Amino acid sequence: MKTSTPSKQSKLAQYTAVAGALIAGSNVNAQIVYTDVSPDAVLDSLSAPYMLDFNNDANPDLIFSVQHIVGAGSQSGLQFTYVGDVCAVGFPAGNQVIGAVSSSSFAISALNAGDPISAAQNFGGSSSSALALNALVTAPGAGTFPIAEGAFLAASNKFLGAKFVVGANTHYGWVQLSANGTASQLTIHDFAFNG
Repeated sequence: MKTSTPSKQSKLAQYTAVAGALIAGSNVNAQIVYTDVSPDAVLDSLSAPYMLDFNNDANPDLIFSVQHIVGAGSQSGLQFTYVGDVCAVGFPAGNQVIGAVSSSSFAISALNAGDPISAAQNFGGSSSSALALNALVTAPGAGTFPIAEGAFLAASNKFLGAKFVVGANTHYGWVQLSANGTASQLTIHDFAFNG
């Protein structure tokens, strides 16, 4: 006889709610293909990128990474340096994620269990986008400024809505993620898509 622990019951409840959102936004006959990443994939700046392949066709659909960033630059003649960490997602083959366009940029959205994932949502993304960023920018004479942003910064068990194309078919899916408050660690818990 199989038993279910409270954590497994909680995970099943979350999966059911998100799978329901996928079904509501797509073909009712679509099969939900769920993958539990066990143990969870925990990335930091020393980890290799995590190649997520929703449909197991040997072509990564999303690429997750954590990078430690250090550098210098200038803006309107003002010189500055920066140091910090960023959790990022890359989009091979034009795949996209749910987010919002603000002025000239695209901001990824962190979804809750039960939020819809369908063609009705706003999808976008360039070659790579930040899920979470935490950095200090120092400009001599102007001071030091903290930058802490991104929908997944200090987020626990939030969902990244995605769409990807295989042949002539568009599929919708999600990835359950957690990121720490310094953007130095990203955890991939599980993922699913409408098959």
